[in-house]
Amino acid sequence: MRQGAFYECRPSAFENTCTRTSIISLHESNLEVIDMKKIGIINCFKKAQQCVGIYCFNSLNKKKDAFERYADSDCEIVGFAHCNECCAGSIERIKERAQSLTKAGAETIHISSCIRANCPNYNEFIKTLSQDYDIAEYTHAVPAKL
Repeated sequence: MRQGAFYECRPSAFENTCTRTSIISLHESNLEVIDMKKIGIINCFKKAQQCVGIYCFNSLNKKKDAFERYADSDCEIVGFAHCNECCAGSIERIKERAQSLTKAGAETIHISSCIRANCPNYNEFIKTLSQDYDIAEYTHAVPAKL
């Protein structure tokens, strides 16, 4: 957090949520407005039984891999949701997750790298969600074991 930061939240069309936050920072009499990007992540239900999101959050914090797009702005996670496992109805369920994330203020939804690496529905998720949302197709580079 920058020294002397003040938060300004602009309400969205949804009650009690925000679509974007700007941080106004006062430092040595300089006024700086920093754009705050709000992000949601949808990860793999099966892999979440073993993974606690370390690679996703590490890439976000270091603004590397899929999070390089936020290099010139601050960002925050507004939600971290699971898919519905690889079963019938997965497409509809992931659309519901995306809608929940955007209601919480997410401007961009990242589909986790574990879905990209393991899910037979990955391409359909991207195709379907891209129609209504700003989608990042992964979160981080895939380590040797994912």
